[in-house]
Parts: sequence; C-alpha cells; structure tokens
Amino acid sequence: MSVILDSAVVGVAKPDPAIFRIALDTLGVPADQTVLHIGDSLRYDVAGAPPPLGLQPVHMDPYGFCPAPDGPPPTSAA
Repeated sequence: MSVILDSAVVGVAKPDPAIFRIALDTLGVPADQTVLHIGDSLRYDVAGAPPPLGLQPVHMDPYGFCPAPDGPPPTSAA
C-alpha cells in the first residue's frame, strides 16, 4: 500500500468522487480506466468511483453484508 487517505484529513468522504481524484493525484496515476478500485460497499465504493472518473470499480462482498445502493442498511442477525 502506497497511500492511505483519511476523509477527516482531506475533507471529503466516499461516495464523493473527489476523494478518488485526490487518491489518483496523490499516487501520480492518470485517470485512464486502468485503475481498479475494490470495495465492499456498493453505496460508497462502487457508486463513488464511476468509470468516467478513470477507475474501474469492483464490488467484493464475500459475506453479503452490503445492501443495494438504495436499499436499507444491513441488519445484524440475532
């Protein structure tokens, strides 16, 4: 891992695409569709990193904890 961005430090958080632009700029990587962004949240990781931004968002949720982007928040099984 080369860079860790803290939303409280940079002043913007996912799903705002600006945080992804900051990450690309910090890494010195062009937004040219060659960067994969892997995240477990459809709402914050995938929706926030649209292909026009230059990222290929990949949803990885092996345990099924992520709700649909417009769905309700997850509930814990009791």
